Amino acid sequence: MRHMPFGRANTLQNARTLTTERANSEVQMNILIGTPIRDIKEYSMRRWLKSVSALAMPRGTLLMVDNSDTPDFSKRVHEYCKEIGFTRYELIHLEDMGGLESEARLAAAREKIREVLLAGKYTHWFSWECDIILPSDTLEKLQRFIDIDLVHHNYPSRDNDQIVAGGIGCSLISREIMKQFSMIEGGGYGMCDPDMPNCYHGNESWLFVRAYRAGFSSLHLSQYLKNVEHLAK
Repeated sequence: MRHMPFGRANTLQNARTLTTERANSEVQMNILIGTPIRDIKEYSMRRWLKSVSALAMPRGTLLMVDNSDTPDFSKRVHEYCKEIGFTRYELIHLEDMGGLESEARLAAAREKIREVLLAGKYTHWFSWECDIILPSDTLEKLQRFIDIDLVHHNYPSRDNDQIVAGGIGCSLISREIMKQFSMIEGGGYGMCDPDMPNCYHGNESWLFVRAYRAGFSSLHLSQYLKNVEHLAK
């Protein structure tokens, strides 16, 4: 994950002027909000679920993929959803996660999200990590960039809100990218890059690198969405 001073990020100054035509596009987005979850993030789940439930998503579905060692956390998440009256979700617990490192768990969870997306009629995966709080108009704003394959938005570092963190935590990714690239095949993560054999890639960065090299269009946003939080506890 790369960090940069918050005030010096590459900010899109005129996003609204670049998206007038896209905002009126006749293409209908059908978004799968796909999120790996794990019991180590329990501190953020109640606030995050409230943020999701407040999201304006007329055509969207939330899929949570639990990569905790046991199903106990999934049971508690069901209870949290019940507490706030949130029903528009699906929750899957992956088996045999015990003993695996974090990147392996994330790769398996994201591959499950990919399988669900490709089996359905979804046009995009909205990757929204479960410790990031987003405004309710997030999808309304991001769908203005419907013609771009990968739209990534920065968010504050978990430890210092004056530092920008770059990752997959708030990213809108086209079906075409997900169709072409598995999250586990082709290396998945680690020393998996034949062009840079001594460079370690996390699971998310390896997806981004392959998409860029394949010529998919991309857009990097910073401070376009307001009041974004990255929860540390």
